[in-house]
Amino acid sequence: LTFHVLQQAVAQCRQWRDMGYDIHVAVNLSLRNLLDVELPDGVAAVLQRHGLPASCLELEITESIVMADTARAEAVLARLHSMGIGISIDDFGTGLSSYQRLQRLPVDELKIDRSFVAAMDAGGKAVKIVQSIIDLGHNLGLRVVAEGVETMGVWKQLGSLGCDLAQGYLISRPVAGAAMTELLEAEARRVELAGDARPGEPLPSRYAVSSPSAGDDMPRDVIPLRAVGRRRDEYAGGLPARTTRPAG
Repeated sequence: LTFHVLQQAVAQCRQWRDMGYDIHVAVNLSLRNLLDVELPDGVAAVLQRHGLPASCLELEITESIVMADTARAEAVLARLHSMGIGISIDDFGTGLSSYQRLQRLPVDELKIDRSFVAAMDAGGKAVKIVQSIIDLGHNLGLRVVAEGVETMGVWKQLGSLGCDLAQGYLISRPVAGAAMTELLEAEARRVELAGDARPGEPLPSRYAVSSPSAGDDMPRDVIPLRAVGRRRDEYAGGLPARTTRPAG
């Protein structure tokens, strides 16, 4: 199933890039995947088949996988990372990661678990936890993504806290690949006509394809959207894939 999703994600990314959109995609991996020493060769073959640079692909692992102390998984991650593929830790904050292991692993990004992000509207400890994770990620030289962003209030708080990227229903619900292409084209036309981005408006610019979990009935061509909003004074045109933080 993972390679089926990977094939779809890479093929779709190639199509979007051929249309002129600077798009990156992400695919979830399981611990079982990371214990497969042939995984890097398989991923490399998929990228080569579609002529997609490794830097356009990101692989997501959960924090529970980080906690699993397996030398083989670390070796596989190291090979993937050496190929130029980005590595992201998903659902961060729900486990008890060893900071020593976190520092040792070839990781590029932390994704804050949605349970903390959704609670930010109520203020209190959730905001402090999110701030702590953002600071930890940045101190380790990592990008930080907030999952489950559903309100403009949370979006603005994340901007003030220095979060790099946001993902959630505020930006978009999951859409099929063809519908995503229509959104990209519409956004490109709007930006071209306006000559700028609207202040405070989420700008579609980063997308992720996740492996369906067991029992998940989501169609396999549906793409959960990840995006970044850009302030007017930071906008440089086009639809860049990895740039700034939520407007705030």
